[in-house]
Amino acid sequence: MYQYIISSYPFQILYNAYQYLFTNTEQLAITHSTNQISINPNLQDFYFLSLIRENDNQYTIHGLWPQTSLTKYPTFCKPVDFTMDPLYPILDKLEQYWYSKQHTLTTDEHFWKHEYQKHGSCTFTPMTEIEYFTNTINLYEEALEADLPNKYYDSDTKKCLIPVNQELKFIEN
Repeated sequence: MYQYIISSYPFQILYNAYQYLFTNTEQLAITHSTNQISINPNLQDFYFLSLIRENDNQYTIHGLWPQTSLTKYPTFCKPVDFTMDPLYPILDKLEQYWYSKQHTLTTDEHFWKHEYQKHGSCTFTPMTEIEYFTNTINLYEEALEADLPNKYYDSDTKKCLIPVNQELKFIEN
């Protein structure tokens, strides 16, 4: 029952309001201390491609997160359905690049559902489920090719947040 309540849409709306009003939203680094990459502090209505640095120094996808500013972001904007059926054509890439800590299909599905409901429901341009995941995978592959994860990784915060504009192109600093 508890799991149902905390994953319900009304709970998420209340939780987001609480976070907005009562928590410190300054958790996103503006300057990446290790590599001295500055992100324009006036940036608005963009995305962060969020990557996780694994123990072997490889990067995996955490998500594509709409941002209204460097420190504020919408979540759970509207109810969206999540089903695995549309994702089967890209399941191999999802399993390779975008997986949960446990890395089982069941926990991965839960992770993907969470990311799509929390962040995919807030995209600036409407995207279907398959478009959200395919666009994120494409950005990830482009980021690796351009060595952006190493450029944007902040060893102090252990975060890799790469800015992306609404046209899904990397924002030059």
